[in-house]
Amino acid sequence: MWCGGIVMDSMHRDDCTLRSETRSTRQKTKKGRQMEKRIYKRTNPFSGESELLTNTEAMLHDEVKQAEAMEQYEKMQKALTKFSKLNPKAYMTLLD
Repeated sequence: MWCGGIVMDSMHRDDCTLRSETRSTRQKTKKGRQMEKRIYKRTNPFSGESELLTNTEAMLHDEVKQAEAMEQYEKMQKALTKFSKLNPKAYMTLLD
């Protein structure tokens, strides 16, 4: 069961703060897919909605925000494209 990017078990349906989700990323290692935990919280300043991100996703999110502030729109667009492919749900929540 899902609750704001948090995986919940059936015993705790109303508790949205149980444990962070672990998902495989697109990065491959010799043993298969590398697992990254989604432990970095980012919040949309306009809607107040939050998402938990992997380290890679959090760095891309921060790069988008920094490029936007510095008015480097080409760099911002490249980071937005990468971020949207890695985590479409977080992209729609945080940056769309």
